[in-house]
Amino acid sequence: MKHLEKQIPMNPVPLIYFGLQSFRLQFLQLLLTAFVLVVFGAFSSIFTRSALAFSWEDVFRSEPPVPSNDGGSRGDRDTFCPIAPIPPLDASGNAISSAIVYSDRPLLLWQGATERIELWQRGGDRPLWTHSISEADRVKETAALTDQITYQVTAPTPLQPDQRYEWRIYPPGLDYSIARFRTVSLEERDRIRQELDGIIAGQTAPAATIRRADYFAGQQMWSDFWQTLLTGQPPSQELVALNGNTIAALCPLVSASSILSIPNPTRPPEATHPFNAEANQTIELSLDSPEAPTQFTLLDPQGTTIATGTAQPNRPISQQFTLPLQGQYKVRLQAAETPSQNQYTLTVTSRFNVQ
Repeated sequence: MKHLEKQIPMNPVPLIYFGLQSFRLQFLQLLLTAFVLVVFGAFSSIFTRSALAFSWEDVFRSEPPVPSNDGGSRGDRDTFCPIAPIPPLDASGNAISSAIVYSDRPLLLWQGATERIELWQRGGDRPLWTHSISEADRVKETAALTDQITYQVTAPTPLQPDQRYEWRIYPPGLDYSIARFRTVSLEERDRIRQELDGIIAGQTAPAATIRRADYFAGQQMWSDFWQTLLTGQPPSQELVALNGNTIAALCPLVSASSILSIPNPTRPPEATHPFNAEANQTIELSLDSPEAPTQFTLLDPQGTTIATGTAQPNRPISQQFTLPLQGQYKVRLQAAETPSQNQYTLTVTSRFNVQ
């Protein structure tokens, strides 16, 4: 027996009505989604621009310069710290070859009080050039932001290709320091010039400067890297901050790695690391204590405690502070537990912010 289904005719008006309502709802949802994306994108763009001001990775494709593995601490503004030329270094800070420069009038960049510098050809019996250091040799962009003075000097005349030279830097009352380098050969210069032409072709002037500097960073040719950034067009505030933070990482106010051993179980061991700073200077303090807790105390020139904190095992800390006074500050480290023997690494660097 067949069941007959009764076909009920349907009114098309309600279907059209609900179809329009569904279309309107989807359209409003699309508008709302677009609005949220635009607003979020605007804020995201703002935050991204803020991050770009301080992040090496967002500006350059190459790795940043690595601090030399000398184990020293800068605490004194007169301590010599070479920035360029420096030899290419591995990830541990050990030299893998001599410094190489592309420019025939290379840049010398350093921190530390200096009376004069000399340029020598290796094996020569007299300097090719002697220059007395003055305020005119300071890197102007960072001059007012930190107590650690950065100087730059450029060779006055072109140097010969494929030759070995050295800068001699004379601090007041001390023996000189040496920064050695080799100029590229004519063949190397032609190859580098062709590679640079291909990299910066079609770029605007600011972008070409960044790409050119990035190329030299990739080759660890730091004299040419800094010469590109410091002798071209006036940099943006963001680039000034990035340059300052990169130099500060190479020449920290404090760089110490040691052990807090405990001769007396009833008293936690201590260590003190001094450094000089300007009023309103911003610093970043980083402390790593992988074996046992280590507490730090930051003291101002009057001996007043500014801040304290504790680095836990495998939980390093990094904090920024704006220092209120000019003078010598101290970071006092103390084992947070008794008895203990703490291996620690402490770094204090200047931080540059966009004004």
